[in-house]
Amino acid sequence: MHTAEVAADLNRPVLVPPPTGDVRADGNVRLLAEQRAVLVPGPAHALAALR
Repeated sequence: MHTAEVAADLNRPVLVPPPTGDVRADGNVRLLAEQRAVLVPGPAHALAALR
């Protein structure tokens, strides 16, 4: 979460993979719910989002 907050402060995109239901994905779910991150379904989508 710290890294995501710093990236957002620097106006960098915050990309997250689809939630898996794992407790470790709670941060990703929160970022998506707060519209502070963009959902990317796979590596190709992440690369395209960064171009």
